[in-house]
Amino acid sequence: MTPSRRLEAVYELTVVGALGPALRARFRPAATTSCALSTTLCLRARGDEDLVDVLRLLRSHGLEVTTISAIH
Repeated sequence: MTPSRRLEAVYELTVVGALGPALRARFRPAATTSCALSTTLCLRARGDEDLVDVLRLLRSHGLEVTTISAIH
């Protein structure tokens, strides 16, 4: 029996404020759209990482996520 392969989900998140260079690099190759007030981040969860891990990382940097949409 082969282990089940985990499906990777794609999320679109809107974050209050702009992501700094370190977070942008962390989420590459995610597509981002940014202005002074918010950032829209379209990313694919990688490996064992899931949405909760991404939210914890953003919150640890003092960022607030205002919307989350599952795309895939």
